[in-house]
Amino acid sequence: MFDEVKTENVDASKLLKNLKDQNAQMKQFQSDLERLKQTGVSKEFIDELRAMGVGAADEIHAIANMPKDMLNEYVAAWKEKHALAKQEATIQLEDAKKQMEQKIKDLTAAANKELANAKAQWISQIKSFNDEVKKLGDFRNSGKVLGKDTVQGIINGLKTMTGPLANAAKAIAQTIEKTIKSTLKIKSPSRVMSDEVGKWIPLGLAEGIQRNIHAVMSATNRMAQLAIPDVTSMNRLSVAGDSVAGTYNSTPIQGVVHVEVPVVLDGREIARGSYRYVTELQQKEQLKISRFEGR
Repeated sequence: MFDEVKTENVDASKLLKNLKDQNAQMKQFQSDLERLKQTGVSKEFIDELRAMGVGAADEIHAIANMPKDMLNEYVAAWKEKHALAKQEATIQLEDAKKQMEQKIKDLTAAANKELANAKAQWISQIKSFNDEVKKLGDFRNSGKVLGKDTVQGIINGLKTMTGPLANAAKAIAQTIEKTIKSTLKIKSPSRVMSDEVGKWIPLGLAEGIQRNIHAVMSATNRMAQLAIPDVTSMNRLSVAGDSVAGTYNSTPIQGVVHVEVPVVLDGREIARGSYRYVTELQQKEQLKISRFEGR
C-alpha cells in the first residue's frame, strides 16, 4: 500500500505500430515454415523450428532464404547434431541403466529371499498344526478312557454306599411324612381337612340352594300347572284317597284333587310337590271353555 505510483505517457500510435509489427512477424514466421516445407526438408526439421516459436522468426527467415546447397548442408549438420546428441545421451544413460538393472536384481533377490522365508515359516506352521491335531486325537482317546473310568468309579462308589444311601432315603421319606402330617394336622382324621375344608362344603351347597330357591319354586309351579289333568276326558278322579264320579263340563267336582309334581334338577329328582286342585281352579277353566264356545 506504500508503493510509489509512477505514471507514464504512452504513445497510442506506438502501441498500434507494435501490434502491426507482431502480426507481420507472425505472418513471416508462417510463410518461412511453408517455404521450407516446399523445399522437401524432413517433417522433424520443420516441427523443431515451429516449436522454437515466433521468438526465432528472424533465424527461421534466414534459413528459409538460404541457397539450396547451403540449406542442404545446414539440414545435414542438424541431423548430425541429433545423432551426436543421441549417442551422448545413450552413453550418459548407460550407467543409469546399469544401476537400474542392478537395483532390480537386488530387489528381486530380496523378494525371493522373503518369499523363501515365508514359505519356510508356512511349512513349519503347517507341520506344527498337524502335530497339534494329532495331539487332539490322542487327547480325545484319552478323554474317552478318562470319562469311562470316572463314571465306572462313581458307579462302584455308589455300590459300596448302598446301605447308607438307603438309610438316607428312608430318613428323607420320614421327614416328608412328618412334615405333611404336622402341616395338615393329621390325627386320623386330618384336623385341617375337617375344620378348614370339609365343614364348608355342605354350607356352601346349602347357601347355593337357598339363593336359587325362588327359581326352583317358580319352575315347580309351572310344572304343576302343566300337570293339571283334563277332567273332561276323565271318568274317575282320586279325591282325598276315595273314588268319586263327576263331569267337568256340567257340574264342578266337589272335594280336593291332589296332584303330585316331581322336581328334577340336572337329570335327578330332588323333590316332589303336592298341589290341591280346588273348585276355584275348576271354575276358571270352565269359564275359559264357555268363552271359547261362545256361551
